[in-house]
Amino acid sequence: MRGALTGRTCIRAQGLERLLGSMILSHGMLAVTTLAPLTYIGYRYGEDFTGQFALVLGTLALPTTLVGNAIGQVFYQRASQLFANGGAFSALLLANARLLFFIALSTFLFVALTGPFLYPLVFGSQWHVAGETAQIYAVAAAFSFMTVPFDRSGLIVNAWWYGPSWHFGRLVTTIGVILACEAISASYLTFILLLTIQSGLLYIVDGGASYLFSKRDAKFSSRPRSQLGK
Repeated sequence: MRGALTGRTCIRAQGLERLLGSMILSHGMLAVTTLAPLTYIGYRYGEDFTGQFALVLGTLALPTTLVGNAIGQVFYQRASQLFANGGAFSALLLANARLLFFIALSTFLFVALTGPFLYPLVFGSQWHVAGETAQIYAVAAAFSFMTVPFDRSGLIVNAWWYGPSWHFGRLVTTIGVILACEAISASYLTFILLLTIQSGLLYIVDGGASYLFSKRDAKFSSRPRSQLGK
């Protein structure tokens, strides 16, 4: 009990309540945003299509997130050090973004061009729809791959409000796509196309916001310098 109280005291003393709350809210909304399309596909198009989309998420979105988080951890540490020393980290972000762009261009362009043939070849002929899905959704996965590593840029400059705001916007627009497709009785691939456009646009917004945050230096932040770089 004493340890828990000490932990909470340290959090309050370092002013981390908002940052922790931001991360908890963001992850909660991310979970709902991920489940919403799967739930709707099962309701509208059936369990078989749910499995097709789940395979695409497992082969595109999950690896993208894992690699992005690994790169993002290194970026976060280096960017925090730069910011703690009073400098901006836009040069670091742009250097990483260029590398990620060339990787994404080759990898996801390959999936977009070969998806309908690649998935049945690797997983079996019953996964042809997954290949068509991957061909479309590769665009959103590419934007995710290029922006996810920088999604904690707002935390570095103490813009704790940005993460929950972006995830809330993504959640609302995802529900909007679902409602629109339900209203027009859209086909499965039309739903995937609209979901891809919506996700891609949100990732572009996220990348732009990360770049704007990276141009700040420590004098624009009210966050105590002793907290930076940890």
